[in-house]
Amino acid sequence: EGDMDKVKEYCDMLLGSTCSFKKVSYTGNAAIDGVLWRYKDMAEERGVDLDIKMVVPREKKISDYDLCILISNILKNAIEANEHGGHVEIATWPFNDSLCIIQSNTSDYPLEYRRGHLVSRKRNLKSRGFGMLNIQAVIDKYDGSFDIKNEDELIKVEIVV
Repeated sequence: EGDMDKVKEYCDMLLGSTCSFKKVSYTGNAAIDGVLWRYKDMAEERGVDLDIKMVVPREKKISDYDLCILISNILKNAIEANEHGGHVEIATWPFNDSLCIIQSNTSDYPLEYRRGHLVSRKRNLKSRGFGMLNIQAVIDKYDGSFDIKNEDELIKVEIVV
């Protein structure tokens, strides 16, 4: 939408105090790099190896704000799925006018479905399931595709927007 004030506000909320902010560039996009830095730090705190292989073009169909929503939610879920260390990988690349996102992670728990819907493991009812709803809302906004599955003892998320 071009509203950089909203992007800045969202990133500031995610990052909290920027006093300890390290200047790290993963993609060259300040908003996305800020989100990635936060989750890289969270992963390190939990003993999870986070491997980032992202190419994000300047010109893309998805807004930085919405891309931050996707990245934040999929990385948070992936890191939280590893209570005792593990590995998370995220990769993005442009394809035609879309952006492909592939994220895979080890997990202490396999995906669980009930009546065709993914079940959250979170015990706190106030935070249960909003991440997946946020992901789906962004996917729907851009007429994208989204798949999450167990494959080769990993959880894999595949998104095209």
